Formats: sequence, structure tokens, C-alpha cells
Amino acid sequence: VMIIEPAMGIKVSYGSLNRVTGLYVTDIADGNNNFKKYDRIVAVNGKAVNSSVEYTKAISSLKSGESVTLSVKRDRSDLEIKITLK
Repeated sequence: VMIIEPAMGIKVSYGSLNRVTGLYVTDIADGNNNFKKYDRIVAVNGKAVNSSVEYTKAISSLKSGESVTLSVKRDRSDLEIKITLK
């Protein structure tokens, strides 16, 4: 399942690579330096997202101009990325 998220300048895809859950960043808009391809989004505002449905529900409740904190796994690092939705 591919989800296009223009408010954050990314596309994400839900899948289980090597039995790991989360949503993978598959494409990044030009000028978006917050994400890298294959970052794995595991939580939105502290709430775990293990499916495209959970992710969509968490993001759709937010409005343009609101901030969101995404918990991201990158390589072997855990990151918290805070962005303002467009």
C-alpha cells in the first residue's frame, strides 16, 4: 500500500521487510531534508503505527499548520522528527 503525503513532502509504503513493521519512506520531495529513503515511521505523536490504516487515521486528524512528531528508525538510530504540516 502506497500513501502519498504531500503535507509532509513524502510518500510512504506499508510493508513487512524482514518481519519489521512500520511505514517506509519511499519517495521524498525536493528540498525535504527531514527524511531519507527507507526511513521507517513507527509512531505519530507517540502513538505506534503498524499499518497504513493506523497511519492514515493518525495523520488525517491533523490540520494544515499543526506540528506532528514522527518516531523514525533510520539505520540503527531512533529519531524524533518534528514537522509542521503544509
